[in-house]
Amino acid sequence: MLAVVILGACGGADSDSATEVVPPTDAPSAVAEDDTPASDESDDEPGLTAAEIDDDTIAVLGSYDIKGDQLEDGIDGPPTDEAIATFAIYTDLIPAEYRQGVVAFVAIDQDESGGTDGALQDVMGPDGEPTGDRYIALDVTGESVELERTIVHETGHLMFGEPGGAPTSYFIDFNAQFPPGAEYNADEFVTEYAASIDDGGEDIAESWAMFVFGDTDLAGDADDDGELDFVPEGTIAADKVAFFEDYPELVQLKEDILN
Repeated sequence: MLAVVILGACGGADSDSATEVVPPTDAPSAVAEDDTPASDESDDEPGLTAAEIDDDTIAVLGSYDIKGDQLEDGIDGPPTDEAIATFAIYTDLIPAEYRQGVVAFVAIDQDESGGTDGALQDVMGPDGEPTGDRYIALDVTGESVELERTIVHETGHLMFGEPGGAPTSYFIDFNAQFPPGAEYNADEFVTEYAASIDDGGEDIAESWAMFVFGDTDLAGDADDDGELDFVPEGTIAADKVAFFEDYPELVQLKEDILN
């Protein structure tokens, strides 16, 4: 489901406290709230089936259709309070134009998913091929210690990879400047996870997340040393973080996320 290696499932790093889930009282172009993806018009069933999710590494608690900033019913009925609250974190953090093409929300259990607290994947069709739509999966149990960072990371996958796995111009330019495939070292990668896929897909997504949150208390603690991650100046890793400064729309998106 996930476009080869460009879209990835991500595990949260350790931190002092988990994100509290409280029920709520070439960038994509904006979409009207009541616009419905073409693939939904022919799918009368709510939510996603296991075949459409196509990932047996995540423990699915429910899946729900997305309409604008709201969740609609899933296969098993209305969304739970926990799903609604977690989805609200996503929509509050990420502007609507950067959620285009994400048609479903999949609620998962991080502990039962091997530590994975989020994923951005292709919705699979009856032929086993990507439909062109994506879904976002997020932990709804409250165990994720860095849910906001994971959301930004997964939004990076949405921006940097087309449905089915083709790279966008951002990704092509990033790999041209920073050829993928190197072994992990702290001078070249912002986290060990950034070097986990040798096509550069996790490298750009992790660098993007560090660009957004690197100067905040949401930077993460990937090495589990009790200290927030930081990127030393004068390193290739720092150059990767600075890569996004060349794109005014991504600088603006960072400001929107932080504000």
